[in-house]
Amino acid sequence: MVEPFEFMHEGRTYYCSTVVLEGAGAGTWWSFTTSNGNTRAMPMRASKDDTRESVQQRIIAYHTHFLKRRAEPPTPQHTVGRPPKSAKVTPPTT
Repeated sequence: MVEPFEFMHEGRTYYCSTVVLEGAGAGTWWSFTTSNGNTRAMPMRASKDDTRESVQQRIIAYHTHFLKRRAEPPTPQHTVGRPPKSAKVTPPTT
């Protein structure tokens, strides 16, 4: 198992370590926080085959995708209730 480590990428320092969870997500997961402290995630399970480089690549890919999705405008949600009625067309009078 890889020991906790940190690395720099695009001006951010990533602090990486493993966390053991119990319950529905039981197992060992990689966790990371960024230097600004705003991001903490457990995006992937730890594996006996993990290397520092493989974990670093996976975390960069995960966080880059996360930041890209967060920058996108929100997707519209369903409205509650019935759809609006269509306008009634009245025939012209002659």
